[in-house]
Amino acid sequence: IGTIVDANGLILTKASELGPDLTARYNGKTHPAVLLSTDEKSDLALVGIEASNMPVIQWHEDIPSSGSPLAAPKLLKETTSEMLIEESALLGNFIGIQKSGTPTIHQTSSVTSLGVVTEQLDNGLQISAIRSKSSASKSGLTVGDTIVNIDKTKTPTRSTLTSFLNNKAVGDEVQVNISRGGSTQTFAVTLESPDLMPPTTGISANSSIPVIPSVRRSPFPDCLVHTISLNAWDCGSPLYDQNGKAIGLNIASVSAGKTLALTPREIRTALERLLTNSRQF
Repeated sequence: IGTIVDANGLILTKASELGPDLTARYNGKTHPAVLLSTDEKSDLALVGIEASNMPVIQWHEDIPSSGSPLAAPKLLKETTSEMLIEESALLGNFIGIQKSGTPTIHQTSSVTSLGVVTEQLDNGLQISAIRSKSSASKSGLTVGDTIVNIDKTKTPTRSTLTSFLNNKAVGDEVQVNISRGGSTQTFAVTLESPDLMPPTTGISANSSIPVIPSVRRSPFPDCLVHTISLNAWDCGSPLYDQNGKAIGLNIASVSAGKTLALTPREIRTALERLLTNSRQF
């Protein structure tokens, strides 16, 4: 995703996620895009398209208090321009400020997986697939079970499930309470690390991973930390506070329930460097 910073076709996005052939989808049309410059410190890229009168983002310096609700746009998948409209997946909370240089890379062993794939239904999360040879597959859980709660914590949406898992560690045993055929049962599941594979571009994972993390997750200048679970391709999008004000630009998907966003101050500083080193456009 990109964020418009100039009405005449200038867009900021995450540099390390860009491929060799650039296009930009705007206002229902696909435009050829030109990479004008990149900034190593912030991992931002300045991209240009032939357009005019584009709506420019207005940054606000207000830092929300811890726990304040935030929102960010998400794509349905990497190869689409369709936005996700499930409200619970778009919302999260502000955690705090991460200072420049703080390590953010999560080892595979620190990202937890329940070992199941879930489908969002009106009455909660239904298990649609279970990873073979996982603790979940041995526990007694079956496809079609609806998750009622985990360790007595309600997880009615993917967002609440990923937030719960983000506070757990690989090896933790959790009690998964499910509904099956009109009755409830509880099964013990040991959390495992997901399988991560580095292909030629970025990071991909099997279907049990709650999010696809960014290739570059550190180091960055001072960042806002929040709980919206974004995929790598969602980075470059603006971050909004509860009043709809843009307070940051999402720069790294670290793990489920943890995303980093550059502050307006860092964005402006990086944009100055990008414009100084930009190709003619």
